[in-house]
Amino acid sequence: MKIAYFTSHVYEPDFVSAPLKGQRPNPAGENFHEKVIKALARFAEVQVYSYVPLTLDLPEKDFISPEGISYHYVKTSENKFARALFGPGKLAKRAKKSHYDFVFFDSLNRAAAIAALKTASNSACPSIAILTDHPTNITGLSNSYCNALLELGGKASACFALTSHLAEAFGYLDKPHFVQPVLVDVESVEAYAHPNPYIYYGGALFVKDGLPDLINAVCATNAKYDLIIAGHGPYETEIAKVAEKNPHIIFKGQVSKKEHLSLIAGSAISINPRRYVKSIDDYAVPSKVMEYLCYAPCLASTISTPLKELFRSDINWIYDGTLNFFKEFIGNDGTFVGIKKNTAKDRMESLFGINKTSEDLQRFLANLAPLGSRK
Repeated sequence: MKIAYFTSHVYEPDFVSAPLKGQRPNPAGENFHEKVIKALARFAEVQVYSYVPLTLDLPEKDFISPEGISYHYVKTSENKFARALFGPGKLAKRAKKSHYDFVFFDSLNRAAAIAALKTASNSACPSIAILTDHPTNITGLSNSYCNALLELGGKASACFALTSHLAEAFGYLDKPHFVQPVLVDVESVEAYAHPNPYIYYGGALFVKDGLPDLINAVCATNAKYDLIIAGHGPYETEIAKVAEKNPHIIFKGQVSKKEHLSLIAGSAISINPRRYVKSIDDYAVPSKVMEYLCYAPCLASTISTPLKELFRSDINWIYDGTLNFFKEFIGNDGTFVGIKKNTAKDRMESLFGINKTSEDLQRFLANLAPLGSRK
């Protein structure tokens, strides 16, 4: 079986080491597509056609990873109009010489979607849209671009969606759809060595992610913990300023995947303070919490309905703001009291690991194959 996968994901060592021409792309999507690709590669030959993000200074190249996955990096003009006009065609041209049994694509990348649909048509094979979020939840996208993504994402033969609401938004309730809210790749990780017990947050750094609330909660209570924050985003300047003044707040910036997982494993508690928004809850699942579930001794999160349905008793839920959560669970001695331990670690791989997902996807594609290139 031969699968083409159109995305802006690049091989993880390149993502970490590539010189930057701006901010490094958000690693959440990067990591998710890496895991889907690994799951597919368990039973198929996978050719990854990567539309390299403009902010990564990487050359066009073709190579095979140690896992046996073929990567093809494609770059186009930095001019947005030339990129929109010629990028999808250049991406599709790289895949033109091969015939595929299935074509997957990232629904949040216009060029990848157009190139994938064209490639699937040329191969007369099913196309599968990967739905990880609703376009309107992505900061900085215009209405016209969001509408284009919704239209293109809905043209595939089937989809792989994180939530049923997401499948519905792209028009797949009457078409084949594979819904799985969690996908993890559990690795052996050593706990981060830090002189003091610490609270950890790792991910995108936006106000909407609740970083001001988290910092305020730590500073306004008598919590006897350091706060370690890793990641990048618009709010990082403010975090760095606070960290300069408060020795108990450590800002590490963007870290490698290995260090991020190590920081989770070594934490007293890992936290997701993202402010609740219904549209986000309906259409997205916080990737950081998936990772916390695999490695953190304890974790806390604002409500994520898909995760609450699966891990109700493993996560300490933040119902009424991060500050009130701290006031409720920080005892007189400054340590957390009454916090539930994370008991999900041992079952994450069996429920949502690469091998289990690979088996489920293989069955899904076997049922999908007779549909051909039906749209």
